[in-house]
Amino acid sequence: MVTRLYFPTTFFNIMYSIYIMNLGLKILLFNLITGILVLNATESGAVPHQDIQFKIFPERGQLHSRVMIINPGSNRFRLNSDMVIARMKADGKPVSFQTAKLDQNITEFTLAEATPGTIEISYSGPILASSYPKVINLVNRIEPDFTELAGYVQWYPKPAGGYFNFSLEVRLPPSFKVVTNGLLIRERRKLSKWRSF
Repeated sequence: MVTRLYFPTTFFNIMYSIYIMNLGLKILLFNLITGILVLNATESGAVPHQDIQFKIFPERGQLHSRVMIINPGSNRFRLNSDMVIARMKADGKPVSFQTAKLDQNITEFTLAEATPGTIEISYSGPILASSYPKVINLVNRIEPDFTELAGYVQWYPKPAGGYFNFSLEVRLPPSFKVVTNGLLIRERRKLSKWRSF
C-alpha cells in the first residue's frame, strides 16, 4: 500500500519522511491523521489551490500579482494593507467586496456573494518598512539588491481556512535568483515556476 500525504511545505514533507523511516508505524498513523485533517479543512472537502503569478520591481520596491484561487473554501481572505486591488472576479465575473482593516498591516476582504468556485485577484503595491517596524529591519522587503517575501507579511491572499496548495510563477530581473520551498517546475531566464503541496 502506498500513501501519499500532502503538507503545506516541502520542508515538512522531508521532515515527516525522516520521522516515518526512523519511528515506524506509530508516527505514520499520526501523520496520516494529520494529513486527513489538513485535506478536509474546507467544507467541500477540496483543498484550496492558488496559482500565484507575480512580478517584482526591485527599483520601485513593488510587486504586481495575479492570483487565481481554485476551491477557495470561503468568501473571505486577508491581504497586506499596502496592496491595492485592481480587479477581483468570482467565477469569471466582476464581484463587489467589503474590506475591514484588522490591524495596521492586514486587511480582510469579504466577497458580496456566497463562496465561488474560483476567485481571481489582480493587485500591486510595496512592502513598506513602516507597516512592519518590528520585523522588517533587514528582511521582508523589496529592494534593488535583495527581496524577501515571508508569509507573515501576507503579500499573497491568505484564505480564511488557512491551508492551501500553491503554484508560484515569478518574473524578476535576470540578476535575481529565486530560493523557496517546493518543487521547481520550470525555469527560464526571467521566469521560474514553483509548486508546493
